[in-house]
Amino acid sequence: VGPKTAARVALELKDMRGHGVSALLLGCTHFGYFSEAIKDYLGRNLRLVSASHCAAERLRDYLEAHDMRGQGGRESYYTSGSAREFERRSSLLLGRSVEGLVHPVRPMEVED
Repeated sequence: VGPKTAARVALELKDMRGHGVSALLLGCTHFGYFSEAIKDYLGRNLRLVSASHCAAERLRDYLEAHDMRGQGGRESYYTSGSAREFERRSSLLLGRSVEGLVHPVRPMEVED
């Protein structure tokens, strides 16, 4: 765990520390990337429940049920933000470059 990640986790979770938290639900799918830093800060016995595993299992089941699982293909990423920033952050999380695999899309208009 790098010092910037550890500092950010400490900042975000400081109100939980020392209150006997025994389990934490990771509500966003990317939070799993920070599980080690979270456990380092809140305690190694902390039980983490990750939404990413549930989401991945549901998607797999849906794709299998609708005969939509591919046998190969290519890797692509789409973002409504900065493609360059997405490439930089994704490379940090994945541990490899995604340069050239990121495609910008226009943000969707959402009505109230």
